Amino acid sequence: QIPAMVDIGIGELAAAGILSYTLVVAAVGRLIGGFLGDIVGPKKVTAVAFICQGIAVVILAFATSLTEIMIFATVFGIAFGTRGTMMTVLRAEVFGRQNFSRLAGWMDPVSSVSVFISPIFAGLIYDSAGSYQTAFLVLAAVNASGALLLMGVHLPNRKEVEIEAEAHKE
Repeated sequence: QIPAMVDIGIGELAAAGILSYTLVVAAVGRLIGGFLGDIVGPKKVTAVAFICQGIAVVILAFATSLTEIMIFATVFGIAFGTRGTMMTVLRAEVFGRQNFSRLAGWMDPVSSVSVFISPIFAGLIYDSAGSYQTAFLVLAAVNASGALLLMGVHLPNRKEVEIEAEAHKE
């Protein structure tokens, strides 16, 4: 993100500050996501968060000003924070408490691979095309596709979960 911001004329220090701002806003997104997840349901909130992340990255792909970058940073930060909270909730609801830690141990490193690969991918696209735009559009589609993948996730109703928990106690 920082090199893309520098490419449109934002200084390196300011770009780093905007990245920090995105992380602060993500903390707000975690709070908002938690409340909305209880009201609307974690699956719906997570799907909206994935879509909003994709929209934010499209904004970044076409950004030419500080205002557009700040819109990206705000939308992406809120969606990123919301998604982070809701993915933890979904993991617990789908797989239960009994396997939660083990599952987190398997899933978190897998999701970290995308954090590692995305900047390399963007750099390779930049080196070959002279722009980050194509890379950001691909990454936006990948982000938004998370919403489609959620369609296949079955959330057990709370009564099923309570009955199963009681059965494990005995």
